[in-house]
Amino acid sequence: IMSTSKSSDIEIHRSVHLGAKLGEGGMGLVLDAFSSDLGQHLAVKLLRSEWLDDLDARRRFEEEATIMATISHPAVLPVYGLGLDDERGPFYAMKKVEGKTLRNLMSEAGVPKDSLPRRNRLLGILLDVCEAVASAHDKGIIHRDLKPENILVDPEESVYVIDWGLAKHSGNTGGSTPAMRTLDGKIMGTPGYMAPEQAEGSSARAGAEADVFALGVILYEILSGIRPFAAGNMRAEMLGTIHQEPPHLRRFNFLLPRTLCEVCHKALQKKPADRYSNARGLAEDLRAYLEGRPVTAVRPNLIERLSFAARRQPLRSLAIASSIAAVAVFGAFIGVQRYMDHRLAEKALDRLELIDAELAELKLESADLA
Repeated sequence: IMSTSKSSDIEIHRSVHLGAKLGEGGMGLVLDAFSSDLGQHLAVKLLRSEWLDDLDARRRFEEEATIMATISHPAVLPVYGLGLDDERGPFYAMKKVEGKTLRNLMSEAGVPKDSLPRRNRLLGILLDVCEAVASAHDKGIIHRDLKPENILVDPEESVYVIDWGLAKHSGNTGGSTPAMRTLDGKIMGTPGYMAPEQAEGSSARAGAEADVFALGVILYEILSGIRPFAAGNMRAEMLGTIHQEPPHLRRFNFLLPRTLCEVCHKALQKKPADRYSNARGLAEDLRAYLEGRPVTAVRPNLIERLSFAARRQPLRSLAIASSIAAVAVFGAFIGVQRYMDHRLAEKALDRLELIDAELAELKLESADLA
């Protein structure tokens, strides 16, 4: 395809040779491509032919490319250009990444679901996602369709948040163009990951807290293996999202840290105001947990404070623990010694009382003989 047009301040003037299909969605198709000008493979997203005559769809498609270019974060694929193909259909070229989705990684066979290395690896990936979404939130951009299928991890463990087709600018009712405005009553997102306000048809008013809810669902799924409101059908799952509380995470694994459960619980609150205000707050708590520091979602108890201290300064904590153990052993020794002394004293008193009794009997016998 050869682009000769300019749109949304992104311009491309190069020959791109299309190859195999890499993926597809409701409105777009992603193909492998090779740019002779750049001498490298790219990923090219095209608007499906059935949407070419839909002006709103075309504008939404262009807005997706513009939003991705606006965020400028390592976890958001860079956009190299936006233009029209020979049939006047819009397309944009972006970095090509090969890897697995978070869904693939969560479903990998041969890895124990409750193993600590697996959990910490997935939490690290989710932390990278949270920070990328936080960068978008800083620019007033809401993703609105976060789910494991839209998180890509390459062989070097670099993380990418993809499919920004439902993204909007929070400064208006839907986006930066009239076509992007979302009318109240229209449900946008993926059942099971949508926030209650989205499931109720208030996508237009969904803010950064809606993305926080979706990230909370992903966190719950990492920790439990299922979505918090999983049901037999999409309608039931959406109703559960709106009206039901999820099963407590320790129901699936009673050894899960309380702090991590509370972080997830806060992200899944029904009222947006009760969640983290944006993805950065969730990212900070996830990072604090992984680094062995207290989280804001819950006040740590004494055992948790000692655990955090041990994880932050293991050598110092070992020395303190050794000292405490030595004091405990010494105290126990003193206690045992005192107990033994006390028992010996009691035995000696018992012996004296026995001797006194025997002497008294002898005196009585002597008196009788006299």
